[in-house]
Amino acid sequence: MLMITKFQIFIKEGLIVSISKEKMVDIFRKSMKEYPCMITSGGFEIYDEYYMNQMYTFKPVDNDKIKGIDVKKVDNFIRPLGWFISCVITTDNVKLTDMAKYTEKILSGEYNIKIKSLSIEQKFGDKIDDTPKILYHITDKKFIPKIKEKGLIPRYMGKRTIHPERIYLCDEYGLSHLYGEFKSLLDYPTIISIDMSELTIKLFQDNNFQLGGYYTLENIPPKYINFNPDTIFSNNVPLKDGRWVDY
Repeated sequence: MLMITKFQIFIKEGLIVSISKEKMVDIFRKSMKEYPCMITSGGFEIYDEYYMNQMYTFKPVDNDKIKGIDVKKVDNFIRPLGWFISCVITTDNVKLTDMAKYTEKILSGEYNIKIKSLSIEQKFGDKIDDTPKILYHITDKKFIPKIKEKGLIPRYMGKRTIHPERIYLCDEYGLSHLYGEFKSLLDYPTIISIDMSELTIKLFQDNNFQLGGYYTLENIPPKYINFNPDTIFSNNVPLKDGRWVDY
């Protein structure tokens, strides 16, 4: 085990524990003073100085005056501390649902374009020790046959942001709030439930949805998945064929 106490990075069995948000922001502000940043619920955001000044003084933004953020420099600085770039905002207009693929291309150097802001998130959230007995996962109906065959496998990319390979899960509270959002992102949003009582996987808090949101980096075999949940939730909205019953 290698331990670097200055930044509180622990490397053990290949797992890097992200330093806290407060420490990360403090280190970043001291080391990369050219980029102002702001703490968010999921992490923090970095801005081009001109763009931030214009935005927060409600003045028009002239894209020609944006110097841009050195993405590679930021990426190289934050990754050893257990953080990563999840979203890139450029001077172009990009649809929100295309943001993840666009971000990946920018990080790979495919696009040489000015960056006006970056979203930064922890690679690893807080580990959950008191695991709920039942968790839920929202997917598209077209993926159900594959999930029945192979189970849930961590995916690299979502629709809105780039994340390390994860499976996103939620409890009953989270499900009641997230389903509406997924209705606009998926063709046929379908709910499946996971029996966590005998499933020994590491579960982490989803910092973007702290009330009821979780994720894991490990596979979930089909035998732990219920493809026909018929639970009646506390908000009295029943499920039918894995979907909310609309009234």
